[in-house]
Amino acid sequence: MSQSLLLFEQALSLMTSRSLWPQFHPENTPYIVFDGQNTTLYHTPPPSHAWTRDANRLVFRGRHPSVTANTATVLENGVVAASLMLNGLPSDPKTLAAIAVHEAFHVFQQLNPSPAWESNELDAFTYPNDDEEMLALAVMEDEALTCALHDRHDWQTPAGEALEWRRRRQLSLHPQHLNYERAMERIEGLAHYVEVSFLDQCPRVEGDVLKVRQRAYGVGAAWAVLLDRTGLEWKLNLAEPSMSLDEVLAQRLAPRTVGEIPRAVHQRANESAMRVHRQRAQEVAAFEAQRGESVWIRASSKLWLRGFDPMNVIVLSGGQLLHRRYLRFGNDEIEGEVMGQACLSFSSSEPLLASGIDEIRVLGVEEVQVTEEGRQLEAPGLLLRSKQGRWCHEGGEWRYTAVVEASSSSGTPSRN
Repeated sequence: MSQSLLLFEQALSLMTSRSLWPQFHPENTPYIVFDGQNTTLYHTPPPSHAWTRDANRLVFRGRHPSVTANTATVLENGVVAASLMLNGLPSDPKTLAAIAVHEAFHVFQQLNPSPAWESNELDAFTYPNDDEEMLALAVMEDEALTCALHDRHDWQTPAGEALEWRRRRQLSLHPQHLNYERAMERIEGLAHYVEVSFLDQCPRVEGDVLKVRQRAYGVGAAWAVLLDRTGLEWKLNLAEPSMSLDEVLAQRLAPRTVGEIPRAVHQRANESAMRVHRQRAQEVAAFEAQRGESVWIRASSKLWLRGFDPMNVIVLSGGQLLHRRYLRFGNDEIEGEVMGQACLSFSSSEPLLASGIDEIRVLGVEEVQVTEEGRQLEAPGLLLRSKQGRWCHEGGEWRYTAVVEASSSSGTPSRN
């Protein structure tokens, strides 16, 4: 048994029937974990004949296709399990157990459908994360929330100030962005809330205000802790379609008057907005500078999104997205997965990804192997299967050539 798997089993032993959320039982949740060599499954019968039993666990040789991130995933027989990629996770069993509890809560959310757990991840692509005024208001909101968390004697005053800073900021938000932000606070924020509750810790509002999804972890957990202090039975009322965490708190706590944003905060926000543009340029430069072979993926019709990592996507100009870790896609001609490395997707229409992908570029590819009479291309972190065409090396890169060549007349040039 690997050291990381041994550590995970120690983490499992720390889970008890302690109440973290109504009807939520992480100690009984199915877990599927990948330790870099094999995949191990707990708390559920074998989902297929591909699994072998080893004492109280099931083993799948290599990485099971359903394990792509730390999240909730669906096994081949339809069972929903908490998925964890153990390499890189904390080596402390208690902290690892808390992370597992977080992912188990996502399983709970999937098994208990509710408007509270619904979101459109693609709305993050158009969220105004480089608007100086919005960033400044978010900083003020986060500072007020932090004060409320740590001042148990008069937490209502800074909490009311946080509500007011949020109200001001949301006046300028498009409804779809407002809904996305609040949805992430319910989905990820509450998963983080049960995580820190398991550790008997207070959440930290320290997420990057430039990244709406990442920020929602700490902010959502903070609203939940403050709701606990009101004495409300709020957890059972989140099924209401229109209810968000801050709105529930505002029913018991009125926003407080706040002053102007300090000049220093405006300056910080301006510097943060400028940093967004610098980081985008640096990420693209690093992607383009990779050594190795390149793979250009384009079929005669659009590729459709099968899965992606919303935590690791950078929105660029001209319909381009830089996926830093994971992308799965396909259509009637091609099925593909990029795992553990970057790729660049281009969509000629909006909404990005949802309207289909025109082409994908993968750079820095090594040890390319083409099998199945040219229909399968495989390399570390890359797997492409074609049903009709072939993968051919031409012009210094690997390209897909359909049986009936259609891409050459599409009129859409390759993005550089």
